[in-house]
Amino acid sequence: MGDETRTFTGVRGTRGYMALEWQKNTPISVKANIYSYGVVLLETMFCRRNLDTNVSKPEEVILSSMVYRCLIEKELDKSMVGEEVDKRNLERM
Repeated sequence: MGDETRTFTGVRGTRGYMALEWQKNTPISVKANIYSYGVVLLETMFCRRNLDTNVSKPEEVILSSMVYRCLIEKELDKSMVGEEVDKRNLERM
């Protein structure tokens, strides 16, 4: 129906790519797939998986959380290991 914008359903997806709505058992929206796409883009940009248990710091295990934290702290360029990047363009992406 046109006035129904959210629905409840069983959890579907791959761990690490599921939108937070799936994990919190809250109503999902059409934006749930956008989160998964964003995670794939982050993996492409940072050349690592979203869930990486082989990292040296526990706060870097989840890529999307690490990138968000770096963005808030204005240190996003430091998360690009071994790459020379334009900080402004990286933040825009």
